[in-house]
Amino acid sequence: MLDWEDSEKVGIHAGFFARTHNRCMSFRITCLMLLAAVVVLPATALARGTVQVRQSDGSIKIYRQVEMRFVHSILWLRSSDGHGALQVATSACRFSNERLSCLPYGVALHQDHKVRAIPLASGTVTLTLSTDAVRASLRTQHGTNIIVVGTLDEVRIR
Repeated sequence: MLDWEDSEKVGIHAGFFARTHNRCMSFRITCLMLLAAVVVLPATALARGTVQVRQSDGSIKIYRQVEMRFVHSILWLRSSDGHGALQVATSACRFSNERLSCLPYGVALHQDHKVRAIPLASGTVTLTLSTDAVRASLRTQHGTNIIVVGTLDEVRIR
């Protein structure tokens, strides 16, 4: 049986443990919020570009939040839903004043586990390496214009 002095000790300890428990819960909630921010922020930070496709019949389709990468002379443009990607192969690149200007020679659409070549008539791809900015203008042989504006998520030049 506990006497008065023992019950005071238990009360003090119970209060201490309650405060410690509350601190632990606050710490856990803070950790969970930070973890959520770490998981969510990179996913939203990746998509930073816009691709406008203007068909020869005048119809326009705009793709926002496009993931843009330039890896080994290939510009990759992946839709925000991840279902399609445009691959623009470049060559004849010229470097001048932090800008890399290249001529595209091949375009392919990757969609539904298939790759479809898109015949290219003309175009340019320009990267500003100091800011990772990308601008591209492509014209297909069928008269479709593709305009790309954004910030690269990844740049790897050989």
